[in-house]
Amino acid sequence: MVNIVQNAELIMQHSGAVAAAAIPIAMLNLSAETQQQLNTKLTNAKTAFIAAFPYYRDIGHAHIARYAWGQDYIPALRFRMSAAREALASTYENYNFTVLANGYPLPIVKAARLSGLCLTGRNGLAILPSYGSYIFLSAIVTNMPLNIQPRSAGFCHDCDIESCGCPTGALQFDPVKGTKLDHEKCLSFISQSRHSTQEQLQLLELSSSLYGCDLCQINCPYNTNPKESPYPEFQPMKMPNVRRPELLERNAKYAKGETP
Repeated sequence: MVNIVQNAELIMQHSGAVAAAAIPIAMLNLSAETQQQLNTKLTNAKTAFIAAFPYYRDIGHAHIARYAWGQDYIPALRFRMSAAREALASTYENYNFTVLANGYPLPIVKAARLSGLCLTGRNGLAILPSYGSYIFLSAIVTNMPLNIQPRSAGFCHDCDIESCGCPTGALQFDPVKGTKLDHEKCLSFISQSRHSTQEQLQLLELSSSLYGCDLCQINCPYNTNPKESPYPEFQPMKMPNVRRPELLERNAKYAKGETP
């Protein structure tokens, strides 16, 4: 069984992933709703193969999150993972394989942590040493059962909340549950949502974020000197890939600083 896991990880790496790991889906303790959503992708899915794709490029200071300066990451990941799926399907013909380009509906960050692939940072993002938190996660699920017990990579405790640089206090510490992210105060969530309230939009005045927010990533110790992405599709474009450009004009009314 271990050889199958190693082979699957190699196949995904041949498709471009810098790292990959496997996890039994039962370990994720999916809710009934999530399990039902997963069943629409692949019935009786037993195993998930998780892959990491870094996107960091040094673009200097920007008012738009780094992930948006390359091509749309979901089609890019689907293209690369589809090649891996075809290789897996031809190798293990008795099983079915389905690509979940951005991991949905799996709790992809949790899956990456429990599989041993990535740490989970205080901001809830996956961290892959050398590449930091500037990574996209993707998955392939299969009805192939594998008897594996991956070792969790755990949570990162290499910083404190105060050093994350979040001006809205979206990152909070709970003595029982640990650090949690309040999405209602998160500038990344607010700036990309069409349904942000007036009160939320006023929080944009605390930063220069026009779309997305990288403040807690910029201050992450793992992102001090991350390796750059090797993928041409994530090469910075002249204009960022903003899915909802109408939000830029709205956000510019609140964000401080000059627009790009």
